Amino acid sequence: MRFITLTPIEENLLEEIEKDRPSYGEGQRAQMLLLSHQGYSVAEIMSICRVSRDTVSRCFDRWEREGFLGLEDQVRSGRPRLLTSVEEEVVLALLQAEPRSIKIVQQKVVEK
Repeated sequence: MRFITLTPIEENLLEEIEKDRPSYGEGQRAQMLLLSHQGYSVAEIMSICRVSRDTVSRCFDRWEREGFLGLEDQVRSGRPRLLTSVEEEVVLALLQAEPRSIKIVQQKVVEK
């Protein structure tokens, strides 16, 4: 059987990541590591998290190889983003200011 052993500091940080869930995947990987540390088997983790054995194994491998960096989502192929993160923040702020008027927000975005 394969188990992950964590230091108290790692355990606390993983609990924070699991609660805050920067992304769904990061939170789930943190949960798998915590469950392993608590003595759950790979089969039990598979059942609890509803993932495959390969997913659990990859999570453990990345943790052992990369530590906390291994929790981050990997870059995947797909459509390029239309907005930068700064532009996205601007759009979200405009939407909060005008939540019922998407057309007004669209006009402001085009103007900027």
